[in-house]
Amino acid sequence: MATIKIKIRFSNAGTSAGRVVYQVIHRRVIRRIASGISVRKDMWEEATSRVVMPPDAIGDLAVANEMRIANTRIDEDMEAIRSIIDGLEGRYGGYSADDIVDAFQAQITPIPFPDFMEEEIYLKEKSGKMGTVRTYTSALRRLRAFAAETGYDINIITADLMEEYESWLSQRGVVNNSISFYMRALRAVYSRMVKTGMVRECHPFANVYTGIAKTRKRAISETDLRKVRMLNLSGDNALEMVRDMFLLSFYMMGISFVDMAFLKKTDMRNEVISYCRAKTGQSINIGVNAKILHMLDKHPSATDSPYLLPIISDPKGDTRKQYLNALREFNKKLKKIGERIGLADKLTTYTSRHSWASIARTRNVELSVISDALGHQSEATTRIYLATLDTGRISRANDIILRGF
Repeated sequence: MATIKIKIRFSNAGTSAGRVVYQVIHRRVIRRIASGISVRKDMWEEATSRVVMPPDAIGDLAVANEMRIANTRIDEDMEAIRSIIDGLEGRYGGYSADDIVDAFQAQITPIPFPDFMEEEIYLKEKSGKMGTVRTYTSALRRLRAFAAETGYDINIITADLMEEYESWLSQRGVVNNSISFYMRALRAVYSRMVKTGMVRECHPFANVYTGIAKTRKRAISETDLRKVRMLNLSGDNALEMVRDMFLLSFYMMGISFVDMAFLKKTDMRNEVISYCRAKTGQSINIGVNAKILHMLDKHPSATDSPYLLPIISDPKGDTRKQYLNALREFNKKLKKIGERIGLADKLTTYTSRHSWASIARTRNVELSVISDALGHQSEATTRIYLATLDTGRISRANDIILRGF
């Protein structure tokens, strides 16, 4: 006779929440049934396969209710599986573990996709993956807006539905890379749904755009950089501070805003700032010259702050949220600065990085040096990066070829 065990599965060792699965064993064949029940690690008792109250939540009615609902669902599922096994026992020709799984899944109503995505958001939040939480939340919010406006049922993801959704996004002026951003988030959750056995794979994203189109990186000239530096902003302290941080990024070999925001005071020793790029993990060393030192002296962080610059104002608060808010505000103010000096393209925190690389190239700095300064993992990456900066070089070559025609 088949046996059933209740297990909890975590995506990796560091996660603080997992999903309950039912392990069916028959004739030495093991199959697993996803329950759709999420449980915090500190609420799972392995010895009894039950959801329990964690010591730090005694008396918390919300946690108690969460425990009760989870255990009730587990009990109901176990009873249903045992009933299926009892019914199959007398079948002529015997039965397999797959027969048990198929019979159970035929009885249950599939979890609506938005509900499953909410569960994924919950699990990612518990695991501290806040970047993924924001991505999934944004994608789900946009999908629900589509459903509210068009009346489409988004509980089951199909190829036709995704094609309609893509068309809806496109009609509203959403660019390809943003469409891809939403689609890739939905696809990741859908793949998770398939993996847990909630739905069968039907490739709903096969005909929609999930790529990443290369966009031209915009650098500004040395002349425009001087205009930014010379712009009189003495009457606006906030705008002046943003301008100075932009210049500091340039002075520090195009350091990205996230790396600059999270620089620690301890990263600066013996007139050298050393840090690891958040994006690639590459180690970068920057010599502290007079221009850098001037900006650090002009904009010191609070005495009790561990950070080198005053971008993160509350070190004990949500630093990730503060960084994102600062990035948003900096880009708004940089846009104003760009407009004041008459720039055709929008000035952003990344413009300083692109500009440093572009100027380094025009001054014949070796590719390997530029690659190390930017923190690229290979010179090939730097070549691709630089190629997106100077579209004018190609145009000039074409002008030369067309002369005399």
